[in-house]
Amino acid sequence: MRRTFLVSVAAALLTAFAAAPADGARLLVLSHGHVSVREDPLLGPPDPFRPTAADTAQAHPRAAAAAAARRITVVGALKHLLARDAIAKSDYTDYRATYAKALKTVTTLSGRRRAELTAVIGNLNAVAAGGGLTSTRVRLAFLTLERNRQWWISGRLLAYAERVSFGSSIIVWQSYPGQGLQVQWLGTFGKANAMWTAGSRYNVKLRGLLEEVTPLAATRNGGPAWEYWFHFDGGSPPWVSGMAQATAAQAFARASQRLKEPAFAKVSHDALKIFHAAPPLGVRVRTALGAHYLIYSFDSGMRVLNAFIQSLIGLHDVAQITDDAAAQDLYEKGLAEARVEVPRYDTGAWSFYQPGLESDLGYHTLLRDFLRGLCDRVAKDRAAAEKAGETTADDSPTVFCRTADHFTTYLKQPPTLSITSAVRSPVGRQAYVVLRVSKLSTVTLAVRRGGAVVATRTAQLGRGVHTLGWGPPVKSGAVALTLRAVDQAGNAASVSGTQTITAR
Repeated sequence: MRRTFLVSVAAALLTAFAAAPADGARLLVLSHGHVSVREDPLLGPPDPFRPTAADTAQAHPRAAAAAAARRITVVGALKHLLARDAIAKSDYTDYRATYAKALKTVTTLSGRRRAELTAVIGNLNAVAAGGGLTSTRVRLAFLTLERNRQWWISGRLLAYAERVSFGSSIIVWQSYPGQGLQVQWLGTFGKANAMWTAGSRYNVKLRGLLEEVTPLAATRNGGPAWEYWFHFDGGSPPWVSGMAQATAAQAFARASQRLKEPAFAKVSHDALKIFHAAPPLGVRVRTALGAHYLIYSFDSGMRVLNAFIQSLIGLHDVAQITDDAAAQDLYEKGLAEARVEVPRYDTGAWSFYQPGLESDLGYHTLLRDFLRGLCDRVAKDRAAAEKAGETTADDSPTVFCRTADHFTTYLKQPPTLSITSAVRSPVGRQAYVVLRVSKLSTVTLAVRRGGAVVATRTAQLGRGVHTLGWGPPVKSGAVALTLRAVDQAGNAASVSGTQTITAR
């Protein structure tokens, strides 16, 4: 079962609802070899992409170096780009120098610092070996290499999800232990959206941020795409995320309106190109009704609803702000599919994160909020269409509003809990209780004999039927059973029963 996310997610980075900046989050800033700590009022939660040990193993530098030796080296790839006039001579010289410095620096490091920088070098080697180090990828690739070199010389060791920036740059980087520092695109574009929300006092910084990230986009399907450069959940770099890309397009569209900058509107439009392409190049999966937009370009089968809904919100806002027909078409095709998909994620007691896998509390609340945001947008569009006499039955926001309301109700609704069978058990062998619970909960079984607790068992159980063992009991006779279930929101339910323990 694939589940490597944190409860606090970057998908909540002020992108859907344009909420005002809150208290902020901690950001470490490296400038002139010194690290300072800053509370950033525009910074949202950490990026949700948490690589596993298996992901990190794929980035092992020895494996990447061996692959590079058999195929294309980093230097070989740069020479090829220069020979084709795909990069300037000055850039070629700078990139080779950056690579050489990183290779030299890594020999001076030890322990974790050395491991982090070697992993980043390994990822770069592997991309080059596969022929993926293109002219539009080199800027981000070598910036990532240099930022990691700088940090692991001067910065402290980092835990997962700690965020970093460098000097006056506004780009947000995040620590992924085992794979170094990587650009956090959700955080970066969420920060741009927070600047937009905060008003004109951030106009200069908003322009500066978007101008800084524009040349870091790679070309995918003919448009700019902000790629991730680390191994994650079976995917190898570079890969893209539909929700991150929609957030980027949304930020550029908003900035184009606020700053009266047509160039940003064009970037917003061109950034939609991955929504036209199938994976692994893009994120579009065609369906009978329209399209589903993937959370990861490398996994065409993974259907994460909160990411899909966030993508739709971004596409909607781009279409509304810039009057972009392509964005409107993408939005409408996705919306048609979402109308069918959304009810499938309602279990009747909680939400699914992806089919068959219940959401944790953070994702449940996040999905509720996204659905409410989509509900509001569809309702507003329908009202405008009604005024113009153009509504159809498919314009209704009901399914999104109703499901959001259900998810709100579930936050205060105790789990439904029952004992379906208390199996007769002999002395000396483990006893079993069969139970049913309506949603993911922490379930505690207490066994009493004569009022005294003789056994307890606690487990986290998802919705459905489960067998919970206890014992083995040492005496025959009847015992009293109490089951208590506490869901992720703290709602509790309990049920009692009896079980017979038989002599052998």
